[in-house]
Amino acid sequence: MNFKKVDTFSWVELTNEQKKFVTNAEKINKNVKDYPDRYRLYDVFEDGKRIANIVLRFYSKTPNQVFLWDFAVGKAYQGKGYGTQILKELGALLKAEGYTSLLTTCMFGNDKAYSFYEKCGFKLLEEIDVIENNRHIHEFDLEKTL
Repeated sequence: MNFKKVDTFSWVELTNEQKKFVTNAEKINKNVKDYPDRYRLYDVFEDGKRIANIVLRFYSKTPNQVFLWDFAVGKAYQGKGYGTQILKELGALLKAEGYTSLLTTCMFGNDKAYSFYEKCGFKLLEEIDVIENNRHIHEFDLEKTL
């Protein structure tokens, strides 16, 4: 697999289920433009085809941790082990850079993603409730030691 850093973000072809949970690409691009030192974007390729996207967020308060802000494997490539392999290779890449853990959140109701992250070695840190845009959101904070 080939990880290519990109400056502008666009999603791979997503399933309808994925579309419910991912961040709008315009919002990602605005954040990257406003805070370029806090984000890293990757497109992931296999045999020359773009199969996945990764958005990483870096926080100065937790310099040894990286937050997996968004991650999606294109719908044509799901269920074939690509997501597991991508996270394994991403973890090795980040560990080589000196990071010790990878964090992410998973929204309540996204059982498929939660199970996937558990299978990939992420552990539940806490369940939290947040209010965002006048909406109540219940989510799970997860962490994987690199």
